[in-house]
Amino acid sequence: MKQWKIKYKLYTVFGIGIVFFVCACSYAVCILGEINSRSEQIAKEYTPRLNLINILNTKQSDLRIKEYSFLTAEDTATMQRFEQDIHFYRQDIDKYIERLEDGLPASERGRFATEVSEPMQRYYKNSDQMMQLFKEGEKKAALDTLYGESRQQFNAISESLGRLVNENAEQIARASRESDEAYAAARWRLLALVLAVIIVTIACLFYITRTMDISVQELLRVVHALSAGDLRVKGRVSSRDELGILTELANQSIDHLRGLVQQIQVSSEQVATSAEELTASAGQSAEVTTHIAQSITSVAQLLLEQSAAVKQTHTVADEMAVGIKKTDE
Repeated sequence: MKQWKIKYKLYTVFGIGIVFFVCACSYAVCILGEINSRSEQIAKEYTPRLNLINILNTKQSDLRIKEYSFLTAEDTATMQRFEQDIHFYRQDIDKYIERLEDGLPASERGRFATEVSEPMQRYYKNSDQMMQLFKEGEKKAALDTLYGESRQQFNAISESLGRLVNENAEQIARASRESDEAYAAARWRLLALVLAVIIVTIACLFYITRTMDISVQELLRVVHALSAGDLRVKGRVSSRDELGILTELANQSIDHLRGLVQQIQVSSEQVATSAEELTASAGQSAEVTTHIAQSITSVAQLLLEQSAAVKQTHTVADEMAVGIKKTDE
């Protein structure tokens, strides 16, 4: 099994946490980018459209006012001035209608032409007829056209523009709701991802601390057994980190110490055997010494007896010599 140090385990845990954190941040950036793109889409598509519709409504109202002012003009110069203003407003209206139509989706352009562009052209023709009647002195007929057919056309166009405003407002509200829902869903998904990161990190740290605690407890058990003099203990190596290596070295030390103790026991037995042999030899030497002492005592006693016999013989010899001298005399 390949050695895997504790610091490498911690580095791995931190690396996993960093990877998950980067993934969460990337996901958050993607979601925020998507929400931002939707907001930009709303800002680029619907807001300018609403602005154009409002401007078009304003220009149409101003055109209506100019037409009414034309019909109330008292001289030709004033009529001509209002007529120029009317043509100027028509050009602006046509320009804004063209811009608004270009900004609409292709599916809505036909409806816009039917409800706004074509009715506006009919309104212009009716307005021209109304101004022509007024120029010809038929003021009453011109006013009847202004408050009759021309008003109906104006109201129809205004209602169509109002529907466009409401529809665009609904689309903006729907897009805003979708953005809010996407943001809420992304927020919960991001929160779930962050919780997953925390849970995985805690699980990894728990696993590492648990393996370290198991190794430490096993090492403590071995040390306590050694302190009690038990050399039969053997630590279980459960990992290949520093604590596992330390437990394995402790096992090797115990094996070496157990071998030394066995050698000492063998040497002690040999010394005891030698001591017994020496004791037996000493006993035999004592017996020999006692026997020698007894022999020496016996020899000494014999010597004493011989010395006494010699003395007695000498005494007898002296007495015999004395007896011989007396005999010679």
